[in-house]
Amino acid sequence: MTSSTLGIIQVVNKPPDTYNLTANIPKNPKFSKIDLIYYDKDIIEILFVTLPEKLKILGNASIILNEIILNGTYLTITADYDWNNYSMLYKPKKDLIYSEIVPFIV
Repeated sequence: MTSSTLGIIQVVNKPPDTYNLTANIPKNPKFSKIDLIYYDKDIIEILFVTLPEKLKILGNASIILNEIILNGTYLTITADYDWNNYSMLYKPKKDLIYSEIVPFIV
């Protein structure tokens, strides 16, 4: 006679983590480059970063992509993988001293 039992595994795919940054920008720079910080435990998933469609800010912001290859372990496999590393180029409105929040989407 044999016996058995049933086990249940709940699989959850969480969204990437993003982190708030504070960047001190000079008053009238041509552009300031701000490295964005985000992370996803699923290293083989390629992430994309964008600005909201109807972004209303005083300055000008754009996202730039730097594709790099990293090495990591996923489950039990160690391999090279593509990583999209994003930064924001930000140019403040000329001759103003202010602070503003610029959201980004991962």
